[in-house]
Parts: sequence; C-alpha cells; structure tokens
Amino acid sequence: MTGSPPLDRRMGLLAALLVLGAACSDPKAETSSAPTGTGGSAGSMPGAGGDWTTRDECEDGSHACDANAICADTAEFYTCTCKDGFAGEGSSCKDIDECAVGTHDCDGNAICTNQEPGFSCECQAGLTGDGKNCRSQYEQVASGAEFSCALRTEGSVWCFGRGGGGRLGNGSTTNQTKPVQADGDGFSAVVAGSAHACALKQDGSLWCWGVGSNGQIGVGATLNNTTPAQVGSEMDWQQLSVGLHTSCAIRSGGGLWCWGKNDYGKLGDGTTTQKILPTAIDVGASYTSIEVGYYHSCGIKADGSLWCWGRNTHYQLGQGDNVQLQTPTQVGTAVDWAHVGNGYYHSCGVKTDGSLWCWGNGGYGETGSGGTSYMTTPTQVGTDTDWSQVNCEKQSSCGLKTDGSLWCWGEGGHGHLDPVMPTLVFTPQRVGQDVWQSLSIGNYHTCGIRNQDELYCWGAGNMGQTGLGVQGNQFYPAVVAAEHTWKAVDTEVYNGCAVRSDGALYCWGQNYYGSLANADLLSSKSPRKIGTNNEWESVAVGLQHGCGLRSDGQGKTAWCWGRNHVGQLAQGDLVDVLDPVQVGSEVDWTHLSSGYHHNCGVRQDGTLWCWGYNSDGQVGDGSKSTRNSAVQIESGTHWQEVVAGRYHTCALATAGTLWCWGKNNYGMVGNGVANGTDVTLAVQVGSDSDWKSLAADVFDTCAAKTDGSLWCWGRNLGRSHGLGHQDPSYVPRQVGTDTGWDVIAIGETHSFGIKTNGDGYCSGSSYHGKCGTGGESALYSPTVFAGQHKWVQLVASPYHSCGITDVGKLYCWGLSRYGELGLPSAWPDEPLAVLEP
Repeated sequence: MTGSPPLDRRMGLLAALLVLGAACSDPKAETSSAPTGTGGSAGSMPGAGGDWTTRDECEDGSHACDANAICADTAEFYTCTCKDGFAGEGSSCKDIDECAVGTHDCDGNAICTNQEPGFSCECQAGLTGDGKNCRSQYEQVASGAEFSCALRTEGSVWCFGRGGGGRLGNGSTTNQTKPVQADGDGFSAVVAGSAHACALKQDGSLWCWGVGSNGQIGVGATLNNTTPAQVGSEMDWQQLSVGLHTSCAIRSGGGLWCWGKNDYGKLGDGTTTQKILPTAIDVGASYTSIEVGYYHSCGIKADGSLWCWGRNTHYQLGQGDNVQLQTPTQVGTAVDWAHVGNGYYHSCGVKTDGSLWCWGNGGYGETGSGGTSYMTTPTQVGTDTDWSQVNCEKQSSCGLKTDGSLWCWGEGGHGHLDPVMPTLVFTPQRVGQDVWQSLSIGNYHTCGIRNQDELYCWGAGNMGQTGLGVQGNQFYPAVVAAEHTWKAVDTEVYNGCAVRSDGALYCWGQNYYGSLANADLLSSKSPRKIGTNNEWESVAVGLQHGCGLRSDGQGKTAWCWGRNHVGQLAQGDLVDVLDPVQVGSEVDWTHLSSGYHHNCGVRQDGTLWCWGYNSDGQVGDGSKSTRNSAVQIESGTHWQEVVAGRYHTCALATAGTLWCWGKNNYGMVGNGVANGTDVTLAVQVGSDSDWKSLAADVFDTCAAKTDGSLWCWGRNLGRSHGLGHQDPSYVPRQVGTDTGWDVIAIGETHSFGIKTNGDGYCSGSSYHGKCGTGGESALYSPTVFAGQHKWVQLVASPYHSCGITDVGKLYCWGLSRYGELGLPSAWPDEPLAVLEP
C-alpha cells in the first residue's frame, strides 16, 4: 500500500505548488500564449534568486504590434495603437487614404496626394499657398463700367460683376459677385470697357466678348457674345484698349486699328460711321500705346508724341479749343510722353521725366489742378516727378508713383478713391500706405494688384463688380474672393478683433493707444493683420486694449497689447504697448476674457488669474488695488471658464457651480442684494451645480444650465433679459420656459442666445440695428434673427454685434462710428459679411 510522504517532503511539495500557483495567478507572470492587438502577454518573469521582475514587452520586442503601431506597456499587458494616418486594431494597421475618404484638410483649390502615412496638399496652377490655404495669383486687372476682369499668372481670365450681355465671358448673363473664369486659356492681357471686354493671347491672337450692339466686339456682326470670340485671324496683336462701345488695338509694327461705335469720330478714321470689323487708323504711323475713353481716344506714337481725337466739348483733346476731331491730332509738340489715361471729359498723362499732366473738364477735381477750372491744354499737376502710371474714369483719376504709392483725386462719393477723403478731391491724395504694382479705375470702383500678385477692389459694388462675394459698396481695398474662414471674434465699444481659421489675428476700428497692435496708430474700417504670427487660438477685446491666446509649440501662451494705464497688460508697469507682449511665461492657459480695463484667465491646472483695474473689486483678490501683474483668485477652487464684464467678473467651476464678484450696483453679482455694495471676493450664485456657460457685460449676467434653460440677473436695461419687462433682478431668473440654450452673449441693452440647433436669438433694444433683425424695434422676448445662418459664436457691445456662422463666415452689424464693425457701412441693421483686407 502507499502511504503519506514524510513531512519534510510534503512541505517541499506544498512550497512548489504555492510557487506554481503564484506563477499562474500573478497578473505579471509569464504565460505561454502571446496575445496580440490591444492585449499582450503577462508582464513579469522570474529573475535571479527566484524573485519576480516586471517585464516590458514593448522594450524587449516580444509584443505583437504592427510596425505602424505604437506599443505602450501597461501594468498587466501592453497596448497597440495605430499611428496617425493608419487604422486597425493595432496588430494590423493599414494606411488611411485621407484624400479618398475626405478627411484631409487641403484647400478646395488644392491637389491632395495620399502618402504613407498622411497626405500632402499642393495648390493648383495659378494659385499659391501651403496647400491648406490657397489663393489666386493675379498679374493684371481691368475695371469696366459695372464689372471687372483680371488675368491670373497662368494665363486664365476671371471676371466678376454685371453679367448682362455676356460681359463676364463665361457663357452666362448672370451677375457674379466672385470671379468666374472666362472661356479659354493662354491669355496675356485683358481690358474692360462699358459693357464688353477684350484680351490678347500669348500666341498674338485677339479675342473679345460681351455686348456687341455697335460692332465693338469686332467679329463682323452686332450681336452679343457670352464667350470670347477671335477678332480676325491675325496673330500679331500687341496692345489694346476698349471704352464706351469702341475698341482699338495695335499690331506689331505699330499699326493702329479701331472698330465699334464711331460717334464724334472717336474711331479716328475721319468719319462717324460705325465699324463692325477692325479698321486701320492713321495708316503709316507707328503707335506704342492706345487709350480709349468714353467719347475720345488718345495714343502715343513711337517718337513719344501724343495724339488725340473724338469729342472735344470739354477741351479733353488738349488742343486749346473745343473743336471735335475725327482723325488723330498731335497734342502740343512734346515728344516725351510715356503713359496716357482718358476719362469721361478729361485726360491725364505721365511724361518720361515722371511728371504728371492733366487737361479737360475739372468740375469734379478730376484734373488735380486744385480747383474746378477747365484745362484747355496739358497742365502739370504739382511738381512731383516720380509718377509712373495714371488711370482715369468718368470724373475721377488715380495714379501710381515709382515707390508704389497710390494717389487719387476727383469725385469719390462711392468710396472708390478713399473713404477718408471728402466727396470731391481737387489735388492728388494718397490712399493708404500700401505698395501697389498696378491699378485700374472703373465706373465708381477701383481694382489693383499689390503684394506682387494679390487682387484688391473697392468702391461701388451694387453688381458685384468688386468681386468680394457681396453686393454693396466697399470703402477700403479688400482681397477679391478671399475664402478664409474665422474661428473666434470679440468686440467692444471702439474695436473688434477676430482669429482666422489659419491662426492669423486681425483687428479693426479705433487705434488709440495701439489697440489694433499697429505702431502707426491708424484706425481702420477693415481688418488689419496683427504681426506675422499665425498661431492665435482666441482673442478678447477690452476698452482700447486686447488680449489673446496662441499656441506656441508645447502649450498656449497669453498675450496683450494696447492701453496699459491701469496694468491691464500684466507687465508690472503702466506703459502702453503697440505690439503683443506675453503675460508671464506660462504655457498652459486655456481660457481668457477681457473686461473694460481688466482681464482674467484660466490655466490648465484649473487655477484662475486676474489683473488690471480693480476699483470695484473686479479682480477678485479681496482688495480694490490695481494689479499690474496677474494674481491668483480663489486658490481652493478648480475653474473651467471666466467672463470679465465691464466692472464685475463671473466664473464657472468644474463642479458646475457659478461664482461672481466686483461691482454690484444693479445686482449683477447675483447674491440677492439690491443695489448691493461691491464684492471683492468670489461669492457663489445660489447653490446649483448644473451651470454650463455664462456671459457678463456692463450691468448684467446671464448663464445657461445643463438642462438647456437660460437665466439672467442684473439691471435688465432695455428689456435685455427677454422677460417682457425691464425690472431688475438680484438673483438668477429664468428666461421663459424654453430649453436648448447653448451659447449666450450680452451687450449693455441687448443680449444674444444660440440654441443647440445653431439658431440665433436676440432680445432687448435693437437701436442702431444691433439685434440684426432688419430694423430698430425692441424685442421683448428672445427672437430669431438672420434665420438663414447657423451661429457658433455671437458677441455684443453696447451699440453693435458680431458673430461667426457654422461655415466660418464672420458678420457684424449695428452702429459704426470708428470702424468697429470692420465694414464700410455705418449702420447695417442685418448681419453683413466682414471682408479680409
């Protein structure tokens, strides 16, 4: 029979079993299997002396992760995660074709190429950029009566504005507010007239399109052409010009040819008979340039002499009399003319020595003589000798100097000269400080090329002739067809700022104390870029100062600029700053808000910091002393959001509780005290812990709860709370019974709310159209405005408002006295698109 083993042997077996059991049950023990994917082998193994040590499968290579996965050791196993650009379970990772599935972020005008991993973006021909943002490259522009055409660097022609009669050359007669391509390619020059356009191709052929009722298209008929049609079969055309129902062009050798309407003899063939095909003019002469006006034409010959013909009722032919001429006649005896431009009843020219001369009607100041007198012969304008180009249209003129500066004079009521100028300008006045390569002035609108290849237009835009995507006047040069989108905006009484989706920061409005962060201290009615940094994330605008967050590699840094008389820039002093300066050295800011003269921000660790003006306790550090550097507020609380009103501040804790402090004369702190004293330390608003968003301004505070309800408290001036009355409230009071409220904003007498579906609502005073409803009627309860838009952000100041839609478009509306809308209009009562300059 068998018996029990001896005790010492039994104890040895027990120990072995215990060790084996430990090996089986220890989660870090070695196993024979090698699972893959998000699992892994057990993570420990026996070491010397029987001790167990941790095993890192990622380090020793025993993992089963794909080569395109990241292996991460864990307490028990390891995980496999596919790298960016790959998809799978980790044990197997396949490249994602972002171009095919549409997850790339290439510009719509870029070519997406899949790579392993990732993808690349390359702008199409004729466009420039990094592939994520592409813009057109233009080399020439021609402004007509109510349309414009521009030549891109790769040889395509793009037109915009009035489309009647086929002016745009794209096969349609529909108006276009953005450039559309005219049929064909390989173009080298383009000109635009009253209702037709012509262009030269690189092969020397000549093409025209648009209204042809007077034969001005030159194809042997009096029909309109909606696409470019070749003029004759000659292939040696070199220069051309078109005007009111008339066209002229020069061929190699200097021969001049004209066609179209011939009233007043403006074709120059000695008759007044209409011509539907090119007709030789001044046979035997050699011309180097031609300029067709409304009723007269001028040309410069190879010897530098100037010749004009046509109507002469206002001495526009420069002959000293007003006799009509049906053939080219020399203007004076000078042979040093370099450039000429014709308007309605006047002309201007530049000589080879850089001097500027004008003649004809000066009733609107278009001759630049300093008055309204007629100039019967060319008369020098000023004494400058650095002019390079002049362009004339109706009752106005513009010219470029050799340094690229733009100067205009004459009648500018549509803003096509400069909005700062009076309606009539009698001597050349500089337009802005930009450097231009070329320009073309049309019928009350102007376009030009600057920055080597960027197209800008301004002036009358009722037909879309400025190409800016809208119908309406534009008083400052703006980029044609800019397709950039915006991600953040803020505004105050005198200023506005916004961050583009590519991280560029723009500001506009009054520039006192450097609030636009431009050292020239010039105010602007259109957005001006702040510096060269393109890493901005958000912006907060105070009174004559601004702050913003930007991504700087490892985190987000805070920056401020502008007025600093009460330490609102947090630099430890009271010195104004014209360029953004960093607030401290921290790189972990998550949120920033600006009040009138103070600012507050939240950092990633949940700490809250404020600085600046503190006479009402709005900094929240228990004092009323101005703070010119950031001080921490309520260190025992973890914060997620803060809003700085004009004189008070409120913040949302991560626990969902809501706290306020500062001026409390109308109960905006929400502690239930009527006409209460200032609060210098944070006090909780009620006892609820389900708040999710908030807004504060001059005398009011509003906040939304997680159930979508909306609550307001404070003065309620103008019925801004949307309760149907204007009684103040010293504790939160629910606005109606609606739910679904998501984002809110408050002005002094009006407020906004955005519901989760993107609809925007306004309540309160709509004076100056600041509610955006198309009028000034007060809104006693939240009312939908601009229903065609879905909003993601709305901001309100006392007299105007701005917002960003779900497609990234920036709009502003209301009163603009200092350019605080970033718009040419002084009082739009509905949202109007803000255009990038």
